[in-house]
Amino acid sequence: MRTVYSRNIFVDSEVGTTQRGSDTKVTFPANEFSIRGRQLMRLTLSSFEMRKNFYNIASNINNVFYLFDGAATYTPIVIPQKLYNDPADVATEINTIVAGLYAGSTCTHDAATRKYTITLGGTAPAGAYFVSFQVKNNTPAPPAGVSPDHYFVDTHEIMGGRPTRDDWVTPKKLLDGTGPGAHISPYVSSLNSLEALYLTCTLPTNNYQSVNFERNTPIAQQELIPTQILARIPLSRQFYTDEYPFITFEDPNNLFGLILDIQQLGTVTFSLQDDKGRDIWQVAPQQAQDGLLSYKFSLKWEVVEMDTPDNAFRTPAPPLKSQKVQQPFQ
Repeated sequence: MRTVYSRNIFVDSEVGTTQRGSDTKVTFPANEFSIRGRQLMRLTLSSFEMRKNFYNIASNINNVFYLFDGAATYTPIVIPQKLYNDPADVATEINTIVAGLYAGSTCTHDAATRKYTITLGGTAPAGAYFVSFQVKNNTPAPPAGVSPDHYFVDTHEIMGGRPTRDDWVTPKKLLDGTGPGAHISPYVSSLNSLEALYLTCTLPTNNYQSVNFERNTPIAQQELIPTQILARIPLSRQFYTDEYPFITFEDPNNLFGLILDIQQLGTVTFSLQDDKGRDIWQVAPQQAQDGLLSYKFSLKWEVVEMDTPDNAFRTPAPPLKSQKVQQPFQ
């Protein structure tokens, strides 16, 4: 393909977000963003910037797990949402909670092994152990004592433990251990459960994703499904620092582009999500709508034409059925 015309587009989501807060609508002037004949459009993300105005450990995302008594009672352990830059600070918060449940209970973090150890005092139930849920579609429904808001969380990544997922019968042990005594992370802990942000749009992307990117899509098998993801914005640091307060992305290689066979652009909604299809985490309600989770990005819009003359022989590509994109050379 060759580019016959191009424009740069600069978008700021601070003003004009929709009621959902994380969405921003952009209306393209139809006459200025249209094509004719057998031309196609190409839309490519060039750059992205955002202040890191959210916590690495956040409410209803990765800050809640439960102490299960082994019978029917679930006691929530809620790590206060805020900026954490040292796992020892997380351990201190958990220590305060468990010490209040059973006398003599403690929590520590080993910097060498990157594992937590929660020691339950001698009055804890003999069958007690810790649980973290990550269940899609509420299947099965949350047990009594477990909030629906805490039934799909990433706390196991923070704690370095095992999640309890779909169709469970008996919840898995988050940490190794039962009853009074030590409960130890089986895996390494983390200060963040987010590796990247995902910019989505309401255009036919013709891209695919695995089902893991959707909270409400059951993992029946690891198949690919159509997606509205336009681009992936990697995060290079686990938490906010004054030295690196921004999330930035520059793409000189045109990694994330769309080929569109529509004749003109209209109103397009862009949204920023995490790797489970959830909106970016707010510190408090209305933060996004007030513009304090805003982001800026630039797009390159191009009019492209096929290099192959109309009458030249060319083997047609397979039809792209998912978004009904027609091949221009068929």
